[in-house]
Amino acid sequence: GDPARAIEDFSEAIKLGSRDFYAFIGRAVAHRRQRDYPRAIADYNEAIKLRPDHAGAWNNRCFVNAIAGNLEMAIADCNESLRLLPNEPNALDSRALAYLKQGQWDAAIADYDAVLKVAPNTVSALYGRGFAKLKKGDRRGQADISTATAAAPNIAQEFERYGVK
Repeated sequence: GDPARAIEDFSEAIKLGSRDFYAFIGRAVAHRRQRDYPRAIADYNEAIKLRPDHAGAWNNRCFVNAIAGNLEMAIADCNESLRLLPNEPNALDSRALAYLKQGQWDAAIADYDAVLKVAPNTVSALYGRGFAKLKKGDRRGQADISTATAAAPNIAQEFERYGVK
């Protein structure tokens, strides 16, 4: 619950010579919580160098790249995550966010549909799919947004923080 302290502790461990994958992942998460996306991405880069076969690290870097607006890099990272772990809902959800921010409504909807097929109560996928549908002129998207908002009243603000308005 204290990202600043976590960053200090992980940084000290790394400074003392730990090239531990989880030290970089932990510090990246703490940087992300503080919305310091360049540092989070740098730590995910180091984690991926240590474990290039870790689908979760690729997905997490995808998500942060999507939030930061590095959309092509985000999509490439998610594609690698999905190559390593096909149909993983978190990676599909992250890639859908990048597509959403690019205005690729059909691609976003397809990924959100795939998420909802395996995890039907994923609030971010419901909201994102509804948003994309509304952007395409499909008024049925409002039902997804209403369901998502009922489950998570601050979901619209969360997406706004991600750059989706």
